[in-house]
Amino acid sequence: MIPIGQIIEGHGNKVLDKLGLLPADLKALSDQRFNQCTTCHTDPRPDNPSQTGPGLRNNQYCNSCGCDMLAKTKVIAAKCPIGRW
Repeated sequence: MIPIGQIIEGHGNKVLDKLGLLPADLKALSDQRFNQCTTCHTDPRPDNPSQTGPGLRNNQYCNSCGCDMLAKTKVIAAKCPIGRW
């Protein structure tokens, strides 16, 4: 389970990013992580765990953990649920 502090931090950083105020190093890290998410095709599909499918639902939500990856990738301490980053 993700600590509530990380959820708040991620969504706060998501807002800062939209405003162009996210620090450049965190923006670069977030972009790198999110690119990994958009190319992920190995996650089990939540509706049928025996099949694999795209890593993101609606190009935003992780099919493994269900998190909003536009927020989670902006938390330095956050980890990919399948170890991609």
